[in-house]
Amino acid sequence: MPRIIALASPRTSSKTTNAAWLANALHARGRSVKAFDADLSHQLTDWHAANAWPFPVFGAASRQAHKNIPQALAGDDVAVVDVGHIEEHLDTARSVLRVADLCLVNLVPTVPDVERLENLPLSGFLDDVNSLRDEDVPVRVLLTRCQPSTRATKETRDHMTDSGYPVLSTVIPAVQRYAQTGAGFPLDPAGSAHDALVTELEKAGLL
Repeated sequence: MPRIIALASPRTSSKTTNAAWLANALHARGRSVKAFDADLSHQLTDWHAANAWPFPVFGAASRQAHKNIPQALAGDDVAVVDVGHIEEHLDTARSVLRVADLCLVNLVPTVPDVERLENLPLSGFLDDVNSLRDEDVPVRVLLTRCQPSTRATKETRDHMTDSGYPVLSTVIPAVQRYAQTGAGFPLDPAGSAHDALVTELEKAGLL
């Protein structure tokens, strides 16, 4: 059956970059991928038009996303949804997560980003979403823009774990390979952190 993976966060934290790479990594693994742009910036849509990725990208920035996304899926499709900043796209984010099979909370391991997540608050937003579902949406924290050789990644992992959020083992490093993602930038997911992310999600039964 189809699976819907939503990438979300309160603020800019590489959601579109991670959505693009994850969708391409899934396609490279032989998955039937459909991507959805639920951000009013339309950045994922623009990148798709410029890069001619081998899977479609649909607009989904609507409070009707919970109806529109499932209607576009069939068979074993995997939907990768780039959710706009929750603070600015509250209705759309709530709608997407009503039908998501997995929410990847993108989090940069810095104090301001953790505070932004807690001040939203993420727990309150998820409680609101889960009140609209039969079962709670599975959530995993994806640490992104991680600087090498710093304590911040481990400290953020420990803090989020202590706060009750499962944190993925795979981290997305702050490297040029990802920082330069954009229109006209070719993506080769082989050996990437996002390829490793697919492996982790498969082993955890989340795909």
